[in-house]
Amino acid sequence: MNLKTNNIDTLCEFISSKNSKIIGLDGSLNAGKSTLGKILSVKYNTNLISFDNYQSPKLKGKYSEFLKLDQLKGDVNKTIEENCNVIIEGPFFLEVIDKIKLNHDIRIYVRNKYDDFWVNEDLDEEELSSEIKKIEDSNSQLNNLNKMLGIHNTSIVSENEDLGITIAKYHNIYRPMITADIIYEWDKK
Repeated sequence: MNLKTNNIDTLCEFISSKNSKIIGLDGSLNAGKSTLGKILSVKYNTNLISFDNYQSPKLKGKYSEFLKLDQLKGDVNKTIEENCNVIIEGPFFLEVIDKIKLNHDIRIYVRNKYDDFWVNEDLDEEELSSEIKKIEDSNSQLNNLNKMLGIHNTSIVSENEDLGITIAKYHNIYRPMITADIIYEWDKK
């Protein structure tokens, strides 16, 4: 069972007890990964690498497919070779880290307590299919409403596999909350 806290001091005590060189921050979009990464990088005087800085202009496909993975891997390896500690943060963390074949010492799953979208990682394949169908139906209704209102959705979500489906699949495959060393839950609205 992993630890769960909403107290930054408890989180820092946990990190300090592990003597870690590479700390990973995972979580859904807008969960607070970047904010927590900045706080921790200042507290521990360490480097922060954010997936946000490696997005390519190609915004079609899965999230990990429009990251500049070679550049990300090179920067992480350079930081490690310089004998520096590093915090790496971004959504779909485990998928991206798998693609660049990088290990990490601690992984923190960051969650906004008031986030409306919360993934149940205990779903079996049939239940996941049912949840994906609900998301698709909801998106279809939203798209129809947007058309009626003359609104054109220009977000990257509309050009990719639906983000909700991608997040559900990621959580079902990687189980990032269940496998995290600790869950940090923001208590913010």
